Amino acid sequence: MKKLAALIAACSLGLAAAAQEGFVPLEKWDYTAFCSYTNLHPMQVVGADNNWQIMWALRTAGTSRDLAAQGIPCTRSQLMLLATQRLLTRTEEGTLKTAVPILDSLATMRLRRAATATAAAMYEELEPELRAFAGELTREGFGDNTFSVLFSHVLDGTVWEEFDRRKVVHYDGDGSGVWSGCLWFCYPRSEAFRPGTNTLSSDGQYALHVNWADGDPAFAGRIYADDAQRFFRQSLAREEIDSAATAVGRELGLLKEGRLAVPVIRRNGPLSKRVERLTRSLCEAFLRHTDLRQVRESTGCDSDADAALILYHEVMWQLSDRLLASGVVRLPHLFADPAHAVPGDMSAVCFITAE
Repeated sequence: MKKLAALIAACSLGLAAAAQEGFVPLEKWDYTAFCSYTNLHPMQVVGADNNWQIMWALRTAGTSRDLAAQGIPCTRSQLMLLATQRLLTRTEEGTLKTAVPILDSLATMRLRRAATATAAAMYEELEPELRAFAGELTREGFGDNTFSVLFSHVLDGTVWEEFDRRKVVHYDGDGSGVWSGCLWFCYPRSEAFRPGTNTLSSDGQYALHVNWADGDPAFAGRIYADDAQRFFRQSLAREEIDSAATAVGRELGLLKEGRLAVPVIRRNGPLSKRVERLTRSLCEAFLRHTDLRQVRESTGCDSDADAALILYHEVMWQLSDRLLASGVVRLPHLFADPAHAVPGDMSAVCFITAE
């Protein structure tokens, strides 16, 4: 507590007047949180009160007095919360500074330009392997799931395990309950299609992976409901499926002709072996075509891990665009035409990994 008090009461070294110039509201930014948390997600803190305004101003180190001089209201409890939630840090000079990357338009342009070059070089190398994997999924009867499996299982899934194994992107929680990982902001918001992945684990026996995108219809949330989760659990255990679970399975297209209608990728199975090879190729190509020192300098990241993480997110979205443009995969109807999508389209955007 004494350290926090000292942090907040630190003497002023002056906050540049330009720090608040051009303030842009939070809703106009892209933000990504690659993190684990127990209680508060960091964006719950960023979005509360005027915390974003404070973080924006403190991109240039300063104090509460400097904030007040610029007409930015703040309280001691706000600064304490931002500090304890690792969103502000104390400099060696005793001032406060935002602790997460906030990339203005110039830094974002440099980041996306670097991602374009990296993705182009990677795709040229990897397209044959990506096509072969897509073809294998189609032969297994899951052609409708090809985009979501390639994106959510490989580009946004096993790649993180491989990066962690290689210590390229590696974050350890400290048991404090405070979020760990990386949070960053880019301006302006991208107009490109930027899907993501949600994963729900069930006692280590299996995990449900759901590919999502902004603008998903309201019914997409049904996949997370208790009866839907019960459907997956009973199906995989080969138990009798209760009536409510059966109903939601049929509604969401998960049950067809009495069978589970989504891919089940089992550890050490044939598909998993191909995924492992593709994942290694992906990571090696990324590292071969990336200058992390340059990315750190252009984005202001504090570590190679943060630089790799931020750049790779841009790269994986560009790789997914290239997969679509070259016809290796097609966009699921849920994403291609959400206004006319139906609940049964959910089966194309999810899959299961299991032992």
